[in-house]
Amino acid sequence: MNFKAASQGAVKAKVGMKSIDYFTQRPTLEADRGDREVITRDGRFRLSEDGELGRRELEKRLEQSSGEHLYRVVMSSGDVEMTAQETERWARNVLERNNIDNYMLVIHAGAQGHTDHPHAHVLIPAEKRFTVEDIRQLRVAGDMEQQQVAYTPRAMSIRQDYGDETNVSGKPGGKQPEREMENDGSQKKRTVDIQFGN
Repeated sequence: MNFKAASQGAVKAKVGMKSIDYFTQRPTLEADRGDREVITRDGRFRLSEDGELGRRELEKRLEQSSGEHLYRVVMSSGDVEMTAQETERWARNVLERNNIDNYMLVIHAGAQGHTDHPHAHVLIPAEKRFTVEDIRQLRVAGDMEQQQVAYTPRAMSIRQDYGDETNVSGKPGGKQPEREMENDGSQKKRTVDIQFGN
């Protein structure tokens, strides 16, 4: 995470769009020019298709944003298996859990990735500087969201394979042995025991 001080709207727009161009056009792993979407809370822009109108709308949002700080943030869950869609959902949820609603997010994953590690670049206009505690809260939210990303598809798979009354114990990603527990000595009940590593 780093930031530029930019109190004037025109300066914010110029600095911000320079970052957006880099985020969206950085070459992919195959050395093709990137063509990535800019995702905001309320819309999506693909500058190669939206042209000058899309560019002008993003510039306007930056010009009108409040605050003197323009943060550039790289977010990664550390999970190399995440798809572009999962990376987007994870990053958006982390930001919004921390009450960051004004953002411009660009995903570098899947076909639009340029490393083996899916990640997101984010531009955040902010009124105040992020503190160490703010950053810690982002990390905590990132870990919590990652658990949800890892758990949800597997939980759906478990229900499909075993039915609702059967649960599985163990850590995400490994083989999950069934466990049966005695219930009142006469009936056996299958239980769920999901554990997440730190």
